[in-house]
Amino acid sequence: MLRKILLGLLLLLVALVALPPLWGALFAPAPPELPPPGRRVLLPSGAGMNVLEAGAGPAVLLLHGLPGMAYDWRELTRELTGRGVRVVAVDRIGYGHSDPDPQGDYSIGRNASDLIALLETLELDDLTLVGWSYGGVVSIVTAVRAPEHVSRLVLIGTGGPDGPDARRPELPGLLRFLYSTPVLHWRARVPAIGRVLIEATSRQAFSVGAPSAPRPPVDRVRRASHAATPVDRPERLPEPAPPSDRAKPLSGVLAHPAPPVDRAKPLPEVLAHPAPPVDRAGPLPEPMPDWWLPGVAANFARWETLLAYRGEMFSTREEPDFLPDKVQHPTLLLHGDDDRLATVGIGRYLATQIPDATLIEFTKGSHMLPITHAAEVAERIVAFQRQP
Repeated sequence: MLRKILLGLLLLLVALVALPPLWGALFAPAPPELPPPGRRVLLPSGAGMNVLEAGAGPAVLLLHGLPGMAYDWRELTRELTGRGVRVVAVDRIGYGHSDPDPQGDYSIGRNASDLIALLETLELDDLTLVGWSYGGVVSIVTAVRAPEHVSRLVLIGTGGPDGPDARRPELPGLLRFLYSTPVLHWRARVPAIGRVLIEATSRQAFSVGAPSAPRPPVDRVRRASHAATPVDRPERLPEPAPPSDRAKPLSGVLAHPAPPVDRAKPLPEVLAHPAPPVDRAGPLPEPMPDWWLPGVAANFARWETLLAYRGEMFSTREEPDFLPDKVQHPTLLLHGDDDRLATVGIGRYLATQIPDATLIEFTKGSHMLPITHAAEVAERIVAFQRQP
């Protein structure tokens, strides 16, 4: 009797493991495709990096987070180019159309080395470096290592410590199991599992639903001394110009929308759709745009992206050049006070460590400010660039 029970359990386990990939292979729709690539730049490591460029004017380089890709910046790119800024956005190594790292090194330090190599190859100097989330951490290290390439630093929902005694949290064993190579292979063959994980993480990123703990509403600018004393509330930004006055066609594939937008439409017609409105009083009614989930799914459909994501998430290497107090450049920190992936305490703490820093907190802002508050973020960046 016991033997029959064990045999039944074994058969059930085999079915649970084997049938979902079989169903996925037979019935699951093909994953969405990434938007077309931009320029491929070969780095000294031997890896090719995908670079998208748009607009003309003072240069801004946009560095995405973990995971992410250059196309996540499309709303902010439209706003910046409409304000006379040249935008350079990259797929970090392992993501989007960029190659995987030849040595499988996805540490913060290697990311910074890749970025510095790109800046040298493209001869980009005196630029404003904008890092989002994990990209903010990489941007700090880059600014410390290669200050000659950077004139100003913008950190949006950046990661990092939220206090002097902060320690990197230990990742649970279940998460390590879910990202082990055999399980990753299995998950890659079961698209429904990936969709569930992507949607759950995206809801957290856009702060959809009730927060895990209530936070007081904050909407203020801090001029960062080491005491980070708050100053008066900022005046409301002037209303941006109507789209007809500022929405000129973008050069390069950065203007290309992700599915499910109809790619057959002429580019000007696609760009005529305005970016989501800015709402400082509360969250946007529909903060997650329709291109977001297909874009994340297309990115994670690449095996290289899964390996890069796992490598960065589980990297335990300490980065000796993550030294916010050594940043020599004026720095603007933009942080949502309802950011559930990189809490606002990180921005507040970094504002006390970076010598010349300004912190702006967005009331009920999520981790996704470059998407949900693209116009206001662009205004802040442009005004920051123009400061003496």
